Amino acid sequence: LQNNLIEILCSVDAGTSNKYHEIKGQNFHQVVWDNLEQYAQLNNDSVIVKYIFMDENASGTEVLAFINMCRLKQISKISISRDIRKYRGVLSASSENMPEQMFRAMALMMFEAIKNNIEVYFDVNWPVFSDDEIFKIKSLALEIAKKSNYCISDLDSEKYFKSTTHLSENTITEKSITV
Repeated sequence: LQNNLIEILCSVDAGTSNKYHEIKGQNFHQVVWDNLEQYAQLNNDSVIVKYIFMDENASGTEVLAFINMCRLKQISKISISRDIRKYRGVLSASSENMPEQMFRAMALMMFEAIKNNIEVYFDVNWPVFSDDEIFKIKSLALEIAKKSNYCISDLDSEKYFKSTTHLSENTITEKSITV
């Protein structure tokens, strides 16, 4: 990690301990965040924390708690994804059944991340969002920014907004990390 030979991608999927336990079936929320903090201290550019949106975690409370943990643990990159078991078509991403609330929660996460100088990626493993869906999320984030009197040009900045990207072959995913 220190020599930029690997990248860490960890899917936390919750902002609070209770929700983490509900989703993951284990209560390692604090342990995972503490480990991510240590990795970020070694090489922050090589750590991405992923949030897979699903019905159970698409609330403002979870989103704000997640961003707060990123801020506290000095995480500078996040990846937004969605539950592809429920909201994905056979060959391509599909939002036909994805509730508006989920888009709004993703937009809130994007806005709060940018406000806290955290780069936003849309699923770093493979494209699960169409360009139209990313545009919708970004547009909703811009609406939040306007209502908050936040500098909108920051939301347009490529410094913070990253579309689908693919990590290197040296990326360590959450499946290869043992707690």
